[in-house]
Amino acid sequence: MARGATRTRKARLGLEPLEGRRLLDGALAFEVGTPTGSIDPAAAELLPTAPAGVEAQSGAADAGSGATDAEGPGVRVLQAQAAQNAPPTPPPVKNLRYTTPRGVRVAVNLTGPGTLAGSNVRPDGTLDLVYDGTGPSSQIISHATGFAPLGSARDADVPINAQAGSGANAVGLAGLRVFDLVDGGTVNFIGGVRKLQLNNVGRNTEVFLRELPEVAAARAANAGRDLTLQEDQQGGLSLVLTDGNFFPVFQVEGVSEEQLNEPPPGIRIQVNRILADPVVNGDIGNPQFFGYDPAAGQLVRFDAISGAVLQAIDAPSVADGAGVSLTDLNGRPVVLLGQGSLVRVFDASGGALVGSFTTDNLAGFDSIDGIGTTDTRTVLVDAEADGPGVAQGVNIAASLASGVAVATTTPFEPTREFDFLGGATGTPGFDPLAVLGRGFFDEFQPNTEILGAMELDTTGPRLDELDRVGAPGLPDAPPAGTDEALGSIDQLVARVVGVADGRNVVNLVNRNTLGFAGTVLLNYPNRLAGLSESFRPSLAGKAVFDIQGDVQAFLANDARGLVLNDLGTLYLLGIGRARDSFVAGFPVAHVFLGQRQNVRIISPVIRGGTRGGVELIPNLQPLGPLFIP
Repeated sequence: MARGATRTRKARLGLEPLEGRRLLDGALAFEVGTPTGSIDPAAAELLPTAPAGVEAQSGAADAGSGATDAEGPGVRVLQAQAAQNAPPTPPPVKNLRYTTPRGVRVAVNLTGPGTLAGSNVRPDGTLDLVYDGTGPSSQIISHATGFAPLGSARDADVPINAQAGSGANAVGLAGLRVFDLVDGGTVNFIGGVRKLQLNNVGRNTEVFLRELPEVAAARAANAGRDLTLQEDQQGGLSLVLTDGNFFPVFQVEGVSEEQLNEPPPGIRIQVNRILADPVVNGDIGNPQFFGYDPAAGQLVRFDAISGAVLQAIDAPSVADGAGVSLTDLNGRPVVLLGQGSLVRVFDASGGALVGSFTTDNLAGFDSIDGIGTTDTRTVLVDAEADGPGVAQGVNIAASLASGVAVATTTPFEPTREFDFLGGATGTPGFDPLAVLGRGFFDEFQPNTEILGAMELDTTGPRLDELDRVGAPGLPDAPPAGTDEALGSIDQLVARVVGVADGRNVVNLVNRNTLGFAGTVLLNYPNRLAGLSESFRPSLAGKAVFDIQGDVQAFLANDARGLVLNDLGTLYLLGIGRARDSFVAGFPVAHVFLGQRQNVRIISPVIRGGTRGGVELIPNLQPLGPLFIP
């Protein structure tokens, strides 16, 4: 697929530029190797005035909202058709007015397409902001007589912790400069945003952002990501599907004289103060994931880099195969273990059994041997079912409550001579699910089944095949009935390929091409039958900013406990006083820190070393997307 190009500009006085970059490359392999209440949009007065009075005002969409986003590399824009015989739409909520218990009068206004319907003020005056139907021309602007607490900000159609963002709308300006993000709060503009303003940010907070697709599409800083968007007739722009991969781009392209005086592209982020738990010694911790040993009946947590065993949870085996996955249950990280017709759910931190449910009610399911979670959606896989196998999405919370699987999609069976092998996994920041299988990929050996993978779209009411690919080298598929363990570490798919010298050998591969990216050796002698997606427990208590796309500038007066991960070019990091924090950019371009103490900044580069206080790491793999488990 064709990609865009980066552009450069002259460094400003006082900023330290880093050297040029280039694309990384590597060999290919796939074998053993070394809510609370909501605001009624039709109401004129919402919520009682005590303890916090709120008033919402509706109005027509503002003029100037008809701009459309041109398609670019890796981006498809769909035009939404007006539904015939649709019920009348309530007038949009454009203004919120309320007074906090401390007497601070707050006003939030939305200009351009969209609505603030669904927003809510808690009894203590904390705002949970909800927006919908917005587009790149939409602006959220806030005013107050002081500073007010903010609990969350999100799109109405997207869970608060979504990092792929299917269904999320774009926003031009998120002007929340009068708000303090409270401890445990989350701001999510994963549909795309041009500028974000906040006053203070507390501990154990998350901010998920994506660069506006309309600008990211034209440059290779968005390299590898394939975005499908949908534009409605009112000018709203929403994300339909996030696919592809992210890889850093290092080449430097020339610019015209007119471009020299332009600001660099990307999101502009302005925060007054960040005060969270300190990052000790600049270390955010290695990713961790779970594997299941049916022989010992143990669910084992591993350090995904060193391979060390960190925790063992007793989970007696009820079948030969197994599926393992990590997901979120009402804000709580849990690990799923599926065997036979039983799915058990364990707390990912302490290991306690949360509950279980059966799949006896799912037609076609015999024995679960794969589970994968993409963003906030979980899919069960049975490769031993009659035929080529079956996959189906389920709602974990509803299933636990009822004791039986509550389906979210119709059953899916692969076609065109592709059979599931059982392993399945998601990767953070992407919607599709990867399922291991066997098919006919070699035109010179048309009757030989080859190891491969199928990519499933999980965003709709049914699962759909997006793509299938044979493993590099076209290796023969393993025999039917082989227990396959498939998980992920950050953006890489992880597959157990064997046991050597008493350790499980896990190959890491590209999620689309299955190209080899590395090997992890797990210090465990029995072959694992399932792997989960990864997470970083050490991020608890920090202030995590996870950004997909370029950042024009990240500016703050004071920051402690900041974890900033930019999967794109971080053009400028400017902080008056920074301490006990961690920053990763792919790459980092300019850094200005007035006062600095225990701050680690890392960036990929051709040659290693340190320059301008930035640790340059050759072949640095993208991190995350990061989240607090």
